[in-house]
Amino acid sequence: MTTETNGAGWTTAAVLVGRLIFAALFIMAVSFKLMDINATATAIATAGFPAPHVLAWVAAVFEFALIVCFLTGAYFSEAALLAAAYVVFLAFGFHGPSHWAANQAEFGSFIDHFTFAAAFCWTRVGDEARMAQAVIARSRQSIVVRASTTVMLSYGYWQRRFGGDRSALPLDSLRFAPLRGTRAEPS
Repeated sequence: MTTETNGAGWTTAAVLVGRLIFAALFIMAVSFKLMDINATATAIATAGFPAPHVLAWVAAVFEFALIVCFLTGAYFSEAALLAAAYVVFLAFGFHGPSHWAANQAEFGSFIDHFTFAAAFCWTRVGDEARMAQAVIARSRQSIVVRASTTVMLSYGYWQRRFGGDRSALPLDSLRFAPLRGTRAEPS
């Protein structure tokens, strides 16, 4: 059996490093919020949002949940998309165009949030690609029978799983399991 080397290991490593960096950033953010939740509430009130103390605690809990997802990998793809939406919300809510006239440095902070959003999206895509490669590799390994190059599949499974592509299976002969009341025909 041959092994393909297509950079899947590097993708996995990049996703893992990205997850750790994101977790570290949110650990810092939650730490600052929890050290002085009143200062966070004041910043939220200054931005014009209602119920600043409630929103400060909601932000801390949400960021803690993101940390858990990034460190464990649980619901990682969903967490990455939510984190991207969250940082875009923060960009507009706290550093948006209404803040630029008073302080042009706010524009830099605004733009920085979009680099984070892009990184969350890239890491999510990398995670999805890594998972897809693992599923394809496991599927090929579980279907190929070592003692024989002939495998019996149902026609429906072959169509659903491989789209009817004969080259997807490295086999000499491809046979389909018979339908009820019929016999298998070689193809």
